[in-house]
Amino acid sequence: MGIKKDLEPFMPVPTVEREGDRYFLNHDLPQSIGRLGCFMGNFGVLVKAYAYIRSLGPEGLRRVSELAVLNARYLMAGLEGSYHLPYDRHCMHECVFSDRRQGASGVTTQDIAKRMMDYGYHPPTVYFPLIVHGALMIEPTESESKEEPGPVHSRPQKDSPGGRRGALPPQGRSPPDKAHPTR
Repeated sequence: MGIKKDLEPFMPVPTVEREGDRYFLNHDLPQSIGRLGCFMGNFGVLVKAYAYIRSLGPEGLRRVSELAVLNARYLMAGLEGSYHLPYDRHCMHECVFSDRRQGASGVTTQDIAKRMMDYGYHPPTVYFPLIVHGALMIEPTESESKEEPGPVHSRPQKDSPGGRRGALPPQGRSPPDKAHPTR
């Protein structure tokens, strides 16, 4: 963690310090904000999120929010022919599908997620929301271009699961039992 020298006395304890060739935990900081516990949440994540928001500014934050919604809707439109869409309405920054169509051939949500990782994609959130059986919640980031989410539903390629580039096999294909090297 990097901080300014004038904030050093207020760091949470213990701090890792060096004395010669030896490192030690220093608990003796009288002006410290104290020890952080798990009940205070993940402070580091909050700092990163705050720094990201501040670095974007108001206009940048609006733009990345618009792109996140656009990317999710683009994915939803491209995948709704291959995957069951339990709620056929506009989505915001994420879209939810189910494995209903793939289930007939024995492919589960977990198989799909693992196969996505085989092909270098971040897997969707699986089995959530709980009200959708076999849920696949896909949340593309705002920084992805049209080409990034696009391969998931682009033209078929020979080297991919179910004859598709990307990792989501269409109905009737069952690739999960084959080993596939990761990148």
